[in-house]
Amino acid sequence: MSNYYDFNPESVEMDNEAMDSSQPISDKVLKYEEFVNEVLKNDLKHVLEERDKIYDEIAEYMKLQTSIERLKTVETRPIKEMIDVGCNFYMQAEVKSTEFIYVDVGMARP
Repeated sequence: MSNYYDFNPESVEMDNEAMDSSQPISDKVLKYEEFVNEVLKNDLKHVLEERDKIYDEIAEYMKLQTSIERLKTVETRPIKEMIDVGCNFYMQAEVKSTEFIYVDVGMARP
């Protein structure tokens, strides 16, 4: 994230004092535009990227929840399933028992 201390909003206030100051309003508007374009838009971009990562993670958990619910309802054993092994590569797997389900919760790995 950007450092907000680089921008001093008091220096570009648009009140009566600003009208009396020696710096024209157009210069102050340019400072605001520069702040919006260089700081706020970059911060917004980073926040949106983080939001997208969280949405992707939520989608994975919802997919896992759907798979677990489907496994609970299946009566026949063993189950043949297409498993995503990463990067949308799938392989066929046979699950002999669904009594226990192990989930990798993403613990930090070296």
